[in-house]
Amino acid sequence: MKTRNTQLREGGFSLVEILVTIVLLAIALMCLMPVTMRVTRLGAQATVAAQRTAILAGEIQRVERLAYTSLTAGTTCTDYPIADFAHTTCITVTSVDVNNKQVSVVVTPYIGGVADTSAVAVNRGTRYNPLSP
Repeated sequence: MKTRNTQLREGGFSLVEILVTIVLLAIALMCLMPVTMRVTRLGAQATVAAQRTAILAGEIQRVERLAYTSLTAGTTCTDYPIADFAHTTCITVTSVDVNNKQVSVVVTPYIGGVADTSAVAVNRGTRYNPLSP
């Protein structure tokens, strides 16, 4: 035969136990919040870096496909304001000497009004052909 105290204890959790558990869980989640925010921010930065690198690689490949004689000295900038990755791409061609030109590609993404520029420079020259007179 069960006494009255034993019957009350078998009924489940008390309200105090539930409140203590909720408070401890809330404290634990609040301690993990800065870590979660940092991981999110680093993930977004990695995405921007990957997109910027892909655009730089694409522009360099495009310049390499162009004929050497079509590279005229000067700067050309193209703005992509409504793309998934809003940015400005500037290509600068400078003549180093008669046979060599330097091509500089600058990609400036605009994220939250902040410009973060990446640049790469490529030297391009006429190819030597031993069979040409």
